[in-house]
Amino acid sequence: MWGKREVTPIKDASGQVIGTERDNLKFDKIELSGIGINIKKPGVIELAGMIRFFEDDPIYGDGFKGSVSGKIQVISLQIEALFGKTPEFRYWFADALVDLENGLPLVPGFSAYGFGGGFYSKMKQSTDGIGSPLGKTASGITYIPDQNTMGIKAM
Repeated sequence: MWGKREVTPIKDASGQVIGTERDNLKFDKIELSGIGINIKKPGVIELAGMIRFFEDDPIYGDGFKGSVSGKIQVISLQIEALFGKTPEFRYWFADALVDLENGLPLVPGFSAYGFGGGFYSKMKQSTDGIGSPLGKTASGITYIPDQNTMGIKAM
């Protein structure tokens, strides 16, 4: 919750400022910076998620980032998405990692124990530390806005 206090100059008869008068604090706005959720039913489902809003970030501009992580029986997952806009363009990414505790048989003797992937539009992947925690994903990739890039990734 935000408030503001106005300061009014006090002038004498000749117009010279001789002091200031402060008004009482006045309501300005309410700002929601994030929302979280946590769901637990042991042995069945455990999920934790959040949405974080951002504004005027020097790299990412305005937008929001959401994430969900947890376990549904024998499947563990981590999902992240970011949607934003700079003064020039809108961008987004979605990224997920899935871990299968018992594996998924594909052919005799060969099973998949996890996979990951993502989509992104008007963002590029960076592994050299450019960006901020806003663009960092569970897979270790950091996405930064880039008007000329889009793609798909699979792991």
